[in-house]
Amino acid sequence: MQFNRPSGHVSRLKKKHIDKQPPAEEIAAMALQYLADDAELLSRFLALTGLAPGDLRDASSQPGSLLAVLDFFLGFEPNLLKFAEANNLNPESVVTARSILSSDEAHSD
Repeated sequence: MQFNRPSGHVSRLKKKHIDKQPPAEEIAAMALQYLADDAELLSRFLALTGLAPGDLRDASSQPGSLLAVLDFFLGFEPNLLKFAEANNLNPESVVTARSILSSDEAHSD
């Protein structure tokens, strides 16, 4: 059986849009790059963590350092929101990425 719809009828059902977020490691790398591109944020991050500027290259391969980068953004919402907006991310995806990376690090010990 086929039903005829009145012309110009718009379905009330909308497709739910699901944003695909990058993997946790990619979000952490994006956060590190965002820091590296902002001298003021980078200076603050280095002061808070005690890392030296030369340590940043190694940070991208160190799970603990990547967690520190994500924690830096999660610790100050305005910076988190700016980072998320600049990278077209949902801010909650940073929380999720941090959780995944900390779980991965716990399992690797």
